[in-house]
Amino acid sequence: MKQESRTERNKREVRGRILAAAGGLFVEHGIEATKVEAICDQADIALRTFFNHFPSKRDVVHQLGIDATAEVTARIHAAHERGRSTRERLSAFFADSIEVSLHRGPPHPELLASLVAVLFGSADLQAARNAMMALLREGVAAGDVTARYPIETLSDAVIGTFYRIMIEWANQDGYPIREQLQSACEFLCDSVASRSQTLGTQTTDPDLRIIGEQENRRTGEYEGGPEMTSVRYAARHEDPASGIRSAPVRATAKALWADYETDAEIIESVLPRPLSPGLEPIVHLSIGQVEMESGAGFGIGNFTVRATHGDFQGEYGLAMPMGSEAAVIGGRETWGEPKKIADCSIERTGDEVVARIVRGGIAYAELRGVVVETLPVPPPRETLDFYFKFMISPDGKGFDQDPALVHCRRTYTISRWERVEGEVILRDSPIDPVADIPVRRLVSLHYVEFESEQVGEIVERVPGEWIAPFVHQRYDHFSWNR
Repeated sequence: MKQESRTERNKREVRGRILAAAGGLFVEHGIEATKVEAICDQADIALRTFFNHFPSKRDVVHQLGIDATAEVTARIHAAHERGRSTRERLSAFFADSIEVSLHRGPPHPELLASLVAVLFGSADLQAARNAMMALLREGVAAGDVTARYPIETLSDAVIGTFYRIMIEWANQDGYPIREQLQSACEFLCDSVASRSQTLGTQTTDPDLRIIGEQENRRTGEYEGGPEMTSVRYAARHEDPASGIRSAPVRATAKALWADYETDAEIIESVLPRPLSPGLEPIVHLSIGQVEMESGAGFGIGNFTVRATHGDFQGEYGLAMPMGSEAAVIGGRETWGEPKKIADCSIERTGDEVVARIVRGGIAYAELRGVVVETLPVPPPRETLDFYFKFMISPDGKGFDQDPALVHCRRTYTISRWERVEGEVILRDSPIDPVADIPVRRLVSLHYVEFESEQVGEIVERVPGEWIAPFVHQRYDHFSWNR
């Protein structure tokens, strides 16, 4: 990773002092009443130094607007990760906003008006809108946010209401900011709720309870019956044969991709019939972060070995850790993917990248290295993965029916492709024994950003006795002789 020079560090620190000094003076006196000389005095710099960093006072205002909006965007992202439902997430965002607002006090009306004018229609404000849309899209997918209106409309309602309250606070002495944000949060949660469901009036996290205790509300008439109390377990009037779920699953991601060579006999030992080893004993390990089409974001991992099924060349999935319970359940039950809950992360600082999978307190797989070359973006890449979809019989004697062999096809449209010099680190874990498949030679390591589509189909059913010896790959501490 390129080290920050002393000159670069000094420039960054001086720029930060200018922004901090200007922000404090603008809040207290307004923009027009604050002279550049006062900013320089407060920041303890020469006038010439100021203009080396900012051509004018208005450029300082612009940067403060960018920073303030980035902070709002960060609060939305944090709330998205913190809450379990849309109500909890919106409550977390407004609760954090209340805390920040009360700590800092109301901004000067002129400053806030200038910031709003600068940011209107900007990419920075759009980033906040995108973050809120992602939060609400996940609510639509979960069924606790209405799908009657465009997600952009719902996002604008939340963001617009928030900024409107900020403007009122800046312009009215004694404005009850806490009460107004709490009321707005309650109103918005109720307003974006789906017709057949409410967002739930209580949060499970006591730290998020800014809404207060409320009685269950009754919804209006719903399809097929009179007004009734919302029951989210009740039947939904949907046609499972409509084919909507057969559409490709789309996602955007960033990750480290590693391919390494191992021992051919080891790969052969982990493959159930009718699969056989591929042409080369190659293992693929990827770790990253994904954002689904619904807006849900979480960590991802994939550990596969080269395999063949008849004339088909592909990869067999041994481990597929995920940071989302919904992703685990959906993947296992739909495609038979070997998914388990884990903490998957990727961090990039300059050219240095580290990605790891942590489960059961053990970082059992880690990729790390330094980006050394930006490569031409390759054409779309198509892959084929083999999974076995099955359920254990309730009596514990084999499977409830013969396991299904699934072909899962993915198309990766790569937007960033960089070569990394680094290493693959595998650590022993009793429940994720990937270290048993050792690295003999690192073939490739890349940092990649991409969009993907995924479709799957059952191609055949196989005898249960072929799969039974390998079921322990799917479950922790599994034994048929428990």
